[in-house]
Amino acid sequence: MPTFQVTKQEFHTVVKTYIEEFDTSDQDKWDHFRKLISVYAKDKLADFPLVAPEDPHVWFTLLQLMRQTEYEVEVKDDWVSVRNGEFRTIHYLEDAYGEVIESTE
Repeated sequence: MPTFQVTKQEFHTVVKTYIEEFDTSDQDKWDHFRKLISVYAKDKLADFPLVAPEDPHVWFTLLQLMRQTEYEVEVKDDWVSVRNGEFRTIHYLEDAYGEVIESTE
């Protein structure tokens, strides 16, 4: 007897927010951020001074290189599509070989 499978996919819009607060006079924090990016963006490290800059735009540029898991605060995900009831669902009927026989797309 043939085997079939139904696959359901949901497409959502999720906004993930990460926050990092800083004081441009905080040398320790600047050193910490530089150390973090030195692991995976070593080639960009020379673009940033050793001494914490007073210009917040330089900090902004550096922080853009950090991974989201390194930010101090992770805000709860905002599932915009669920909140607005605008997410899309597609169902697929597939045969034993993974070929789509029918779709709601």
